Amino acid sequence: MAPSGLPALLDLALASTPKTRAATDGPEYPRPDPTNATENPTWGAPRIHGELRLLGITVSERTVSRYMPRRPPQPDAAQRWRTFLRNHRDAIAAMDFFVVPTVTLRLVYVWFVIGHDRRRLLHFDVTANPAAAWVIQQLREAFPFGTAPRHVIFDRDSIFSAPVVSTMRSFGIQPARTAWKSPWQNAVAERWIGSVRRGAAVAAHAGWGVLGPTG
Repeated sequence: MAPSGLPALLDLALASTPKTRAATDGPEYPRPDPTNATENPTWGAPRIHGELRLLGITVSERTVSRYMPRRPPQPDAAQRWRTFLRNHRDAIAAMDFFVVPTVTLRLVYVWFVIGHDRRRLLHFDVTANPAAAWVIQQLREAFPFGTAPRHVIFDRDSIFSAPVVSTMRSFGIQPARTAWKSPWQNAVAERWIGSVRRGAAVAAHAGWGVLGPTG
Protein backbone atom coordinates (compact mmCIF):
# COMPACT_ATOMS: atom_id res chain seq x y z
CA MET A 1 0.00 0.00 0.00
CA ALA A 2 1.37 3.40 -0.99
CA PRO A 3 1.98 5.96 1.78
CA SER A 4 -0.95 7.97 0.43
CA GLY A 5 -3.34 5.12 1.22
CA LEU A 6 -3.79 6.01 4.90
CA PRO A 7 -4.75 9.69 4.36
CA ALA A 8 -7.15 8.65 1.59
CA LEU A 9 -8.84 6.10 3.84
CA LEU A 10 -9.15 8.57 6.70
CA ASP A 11 -10.43 11.32 4.43
CA LEU A 12 -13.23 8.93 3.56
CA ALA A 13 -13.83 8.24 7.26
CA LEU A 14 -13.95 11.98 7.98
CA ALA A 15 -16.54 12.51 5.28
CA SER A 16 -18.77 9.60 6.30
CA THR A 17 -18.50 9.60 10.12
CA PRO A 18 -20.18 12.19 12.33
CA LYS A 19 -17.85 13.73 14.84
CA THR A 20 -18.76 13.12 18.47
CA ARG A 21 -16.09 15.42 19.86
CA ALA A 22 -14.93 18.70 18.49
CA ALA A 23 -11.28 19.07 17.64
CA THR A 24 -9.40 21.20 20.14
CA ASP A 25 -6.79 22.64 17.83
CA GLY A 26 -5.63 26.07 18.79
CA PRO A 27 -3.01 28.50 17.58
CA GLU A 28 -0.78 27.80 20.59
CA TYR A 29 -1.08 23.99 20.67
CA PRO A 30 -1.62 22.63 17.16
CA ARG A 31 -2.28 18.90 17.04
CA PRO A 32 -0.18 16.74 14.68
CA ASP A 33 -1.98 15.42 11.65
CA PRO A 34 -2.86 11.79 12.56
CA THR A 35 -3.39 10.90 8.92
CA ASN A 36 0.26 11.53 8.07
CA ALA A 37 2.20 8.54 9.42
CA THR A 38 5.30 9.65 7.52
CA GLU A 39 5.55 12.90 9.50
CA ASN A 40 4.91 10.99 12.75
CA PRO A 41 7.39 8.10 12.39
CA THR A 42 7.12 6.98 16.03
CA TRP A 43 3.35 6.60 15.82
CA GLY A 44 2.03 3.10 15.37
CA ALA A 45 -1.50 2.02 14.57
CA PRO A 46 -2.67 2.10 18.24
CA ARG A 47 -1.53 5.73 18.66
CA ILE A 48 -3.08 6.88 15.39
CA HIS A 49 -6.28 4.99 16.20
CA GLY A 50 -6.47 6.76 19.56
CA GLU A 51 -5.89 10.18 18.00
CA LEU A 52 -8.63 9.54 15.45
CA ARG A 53 -11.06 8.62 18.21
CA LEU A 54 -10.29 11.94 19.90
CA LEU A 55 -11.24 13.62 16.64
CA GLY A 56 -14.53 11.72 16.60
CA ILE A 57 -13.58 9.41 13.74
CA THR A 58 -14.82 5.84 14.01
CA VAL A 59 -12.42 3.43 12.36
CA SER A 60 -10.98 0.18 13.70
CA GLU A 61 -7.34 -0.14 14.74
CA ARG A 62 -6.99 -3.11 12.41
CA THR A 63 -8.11 -0.97 9.47
CA VAL A 64 -5.59 1.73 10.39
CA SER A 65 -2.76 -0.82 10.60
CA ARG A 66 -3.70 -2.24 7.20
CA TYR A 67 -3.23 1.17 5.57
CA MET A 68 -0.10 2.16 7.46
CA PRO A 69 2.87 2.77 5.13
CA ARG A 70 5.63 0.24 5.43
CA ARG A 71 8.71 1.72 7.02
CA PRO A 72 12.15 0.62 5.83
CA PRO A 73 14.03 -1.59 8.30
CA GLN A 74 16.57 0.13 10.48
CA PRO A 75 19.98 -0.75 9.03
CA ASP A 76 21.70 -0.78 12.41
CA ALA A 77 19.09 -2.90 14.24
CA ALA A 78 20.90 -6.20 13.59
CA GLN A 79 24.23 -4.70 14.62
CA ARG A 80 22.75 -3.41 17.90
CA TRP A 81 21.36 -6.85 18.70
CA ARG A 82 24.70 -8.56 17.93
CA THR A 83 26.48 -6.02 20.12
CA PHE A 84 24.07 -6.80 22.97
CA LEU A 85 24.72 -10.54 22.60
CA ARG A 86 28.50 -10.07 22.46
CA ASN A 87 28.71 -7.69 25.42
CA HIS A 88 26.47 -9.73 27.73
CA ARG A 89 27.24 -13.27 26.58
CA ASP A 90 28.22 -14.45 30.07
CA ALA A 91 24.93 -13.22 31.53
CA ILE A 92 22.49 -14.43 28.84
CA ALA A 93 20.36 -17.56 28.63
CA ALA A 94 17.78 -18.46 26.00
CA MET A 95 14.60 -20.50 26.27
CA ASP A 96 12.33 -22.01 23.67
CA PHE A 97 9.90 -24.82 22.82
CA PHE A 98 9.98 -27.39 20.07
CA VAL A 99 7.77 -30.35 19.19
CA VAL A 100 8.90 -33.98 19.07
CA PRO A 101 6.78 -36.84 17.64
CA THR A 102 6.96 -40.11 19.55
CA VAL A 103 6.85 -43.69 18.26
CA THR A 104 3.21 -43.85 19.35
CA LEU A 105 2.37 -40.92 17.02
CA ARG A 106 1.91 -38.52 19.91
CA LEU A 107 3.40 -35.05 20.11
CA VAL A 108 5.34 -33.88 23.12
CA TYR A 109 6.54 -30.34 23.70
CA VAL A 110 10.11 -29.86 24.84
CA TRP A 111 10.97 -26.72 26.81
CA PHE A 112 14.58 -25.88 27.50
CA VAL A 113 16.87 -23.10 28.62
CA ILE A 114 20.47 -22.86 27.43
CA GLY A 115 23.34 -20.62 28.50
CA HIS A 116 25.05 -18.45 25.90
CA ASP A 117 28.51 -18.50 27.45
CA ARG A 118 29.31 -22.22 27.09
CA ARG A 119 26.25 -23.29 25.09
CA ARG A 120 25.43 -25.46 28.10
CA LEU A 121 21.92 -26.86 28.57
CA LEU A 122 20.72 -25.53 31.92
CA HIS A 123 17.35 -27.25 32.19
CA PHE A 124 14.76 -29.02 30.07
CA ASP A 125 11.50 -30.91 30.47
CA VAL A 126 8.72 -32.31 28.29
CA THR A 127 4.95 -32.08 28.49
CA ALA A 128 1.95 -33.01 26.39
CA ASN A 129 0.03 -29.92 27.57
CA PRO A 130 2.20 -26.82 27.72
CA ALA A 131 0.85 -23.90 29.70
CA ALA A 132 2.18 -20.68 31.23
CA ALA A 133 1.94 -22.11 34.77
CA TRP A 134 4.03 -25.10 33.69
CA VAL A 135 6.70 -22.80 32.20
CA ILE A 136 6.81 -20.80 35.44
CA GLN A 137 7.45 -23.99 37.40
CA GLN A 138 10.27 -24.92 35.00
CA LEU A 139 11.85 -21.51 35.52
CA ARG A 140 11.78 -22.06 39.27
CA GLU A 141 13.53 -25.40 38.83
CA ALA A 142 16.04 -24.02 36.33
CA PHE A 143 17.14 -21.05 38.46
CA PRO A 144 17.02 -21.94 42.17
CA PHE A 145 18.65 -19.93 44.95
CA GLY A 146 19.49 -16.79 42.99
CA THR A 147 21.22 -18.52 40.08
CA ALA A 148 19.19 -16.77 37.38
CA PRO A 149 21.09 -15.02 34.56
CA ARG A 150 20.73 -11.31 34.00
CA HIS A 151 18.98 -11.71 30.63
CA VAL A 152 16.76 -14.41 29.11
CA ILE A 153 15.96 -14.35 25.40
CA PHE A 154 12.70 -15.85 24.14
CA ASP A 155 10.41 -15.52 21.14
CA ARG A 156 6.85 -14.28 20.77
CA ASP A 157 5.14 -17.58 21.50
CA SER A 158 1.87 -16.78 23.28
CA ILE A 159 2.77 -19.18 26.10
CA PHE A 160 5.46 -16.72 27.21
CA SER A 161 2.69 -14.51 28.53
CA ALA A 162 2.60 -11.71 31.11
CA PRO A 163 2.72 -14.08 34.14
CA VAL A 164 5.84 -15.75 32.72
CA VAL A 165 7.52 -12.40 32.13
CA SER A 166 6.50 -11.20 35.61
CA THR A 167 8.02 -14.33 37.16
CA MET A 168 11.30 -13.76 35.33
CA ARG A 169 11.45 -10.19 36.58
CA SER A 170 10.83 -11.40 40.15
CA PHE A 171 13.99 -13.52 39.74
CA GLY A 172 15.97 -10.42 38.75
CA ILE A 173 15.95 -11.42 35.06
CA GLN A 174 15.62 -8.80 32.34
CA PRO A 175 13.38 -10.42 29.68
CA ALA A 176 14.50 -9.94 26.06
CA ARG A 177 11.78 -10.86 23.59
CA THR A 178 12.85 -11.29 19.97
CA ALA A 179 11.34 -9.32 17.13
CA TRP A 180 8.47 -10.72 15.09
CA LYS A 181 9.56 -13.57 12.80
CA SER A 182 13.23 -13.15 13.73
CA PRO A 183 14.53 -16.57 14.83
CA TRP A 184 18.09 -15.40 14.12
CA GLN A 185 17.87 -13.28 17.28
CA ASN A 186 17.64 -16.50 19.31
CA ALA A 187 20.25 -18.33 17.27
CA VAL A 188 21.82 -20.29 20.14
CA ALA A 189 18.48 -21.91 21.00
CA GLU A 190 17.61 -22.47 17.35
CA ARG A 191 20.94 -24.20 16.68
CA TRP A 192 20.43 -26.50 19.66
CA ILE A 193 16.96 -27.43 18.37
CA GLY A 194 18.51 -28.22 14.99
CA SER A 195 21.10 -30.46 16.64
CA VAL A 196 18.42 -32.37 18.54
CA ARG A 197 16.33 -32.88 15.43
CA ARG A 198 19.30 -34.11 13.42
CA GLY A 199 20.20 -36.52 16.22
CA ALA A 200 16.60 -37.75 16.36
CA ALA A 201 16.63 -38.34 12.60
CA VAL A 202 19.82 -40.40 12.88
CA ALA A 203 18.34 -42.42 15.76
CA ALA A 204 15.14 -43.07 13.83
CA HIS A 205 17.14 -44.23 10.81
CA ALA A 206 19.04 -46.65 13.08
CA GLY A 207 15.80 -48.12 14.40
CA TRP A 208 15.44 -46.07 17.58
CA GLY A 209 12.40 -43.97 18.38
CA VAL A 210 12.19 -41.01 20.69
CA LEU A 211 11.14 -43.26 23.58
CA GLY A 212 13.37 -46.26 22.83
CA PRO A 213 14.08 -48.93 20.22
CA THR A 214 11.41 -49.55 17.66
CA GLY A 215 12.42 -53.08 16.79
